Amino acid sequence: MGVVALMPDENEEYELTKMAVDVELRGQKIGQQLLAHSLDFARNKGLKTLILYSSRKLENAIHLYRKYGFIEEPLQQPNPYRRADIKMRIQL
Repeated sequence: MGVVALMPDENEEYELTKMAVDVELRGQKIGQQLLAHSLDFARNKGLKTLILYSSRKLENAIHLYRKYGFIEEPLQQPNPYRRADIKMRIQL
């Protein structure tokens, strides 16, 4: 169906990463459910912010992140991911 992970980074922040939905199941709001559950989980664990890295080519994903409150911020170099060209953050 789908997968998502919250991974701590060296700045004591957590990164929303590895979010994906099976191609055949897309369009069924599974991504929204994964993201909503991840945000609830993070809040319940007392996390204050989440960051994510993505590609602007993934327009549907970027739209979903914005819909849930993620805001784009400058992407520092060196970038931890070769294909990422956008960094986003949400304050929980």
